[in-house]
Amino acid sequence: MNQKRIDEMIPIALNLLEHPLDSFKEIKKGNKIISGYTSAIDAFGPAIIQAGLAKTLAFYMKKSEGTDRRKIDALVKEVINEVYPLKSEYKNRNLLDIYIQETKNKPTLEKLRFKDKVLEAITACKLAKLSFEKDESEQKDKDNENES
Repeated sequence: MNQKRIDEMIPIALNLLEHPLDSFKEIKKGNKIISGYTSAIDAFGPAIIQAGLAKTLAFYMKKSEGTDRRKIDALVKEVINEVYPLKSEYKNRNLLDIYIQETKNKPTLEKLRFKDKVLEAITACKLAKLSFEKDESEQKDKDNENES
C-alpha cells in the first residue's frame, strides 16, 4: 500500500460519503452513517488480509441482515476510479468482476497491485467515515423488537 495515495484518497472518500452516488446512498441516514455500514467498512480490510481479496470481494457481493454490502463495494470502486481510472466497460460491474478481468492470465504481481488499490481505497473510506457520526437507530429498533 502507498500512504501517499491513501492520503490522496481520503478527501475523495470523504466527498463521496458527504455526497453519495445512487449506487451507495443507502449507507447514510441524514448526516450519519448507518451502523451496519460502519461495521462493514471496518471489516473489509481485515477480511482481505485474512481471507484474501477474491473471497472478500465475493463475500461483499451479497446482502446481509439490514446491510447491503454491495454498497461498500460500490463506494470502494468509486474511490479507486478517482485515483486509478477504470475502463469505461467496468462502469456497471462490481469489484470482483473487475478483479477477475484485470488479473486473468496475469502474474501474481498484477494481482498484488490490484489488492493494494483496494486496500488503499478501503483504508481511505475507513478514515473518512470517522468524520461522521454513527446512526444506531435501526439497531436500537431491532433490539427493542427482540425484547418484546
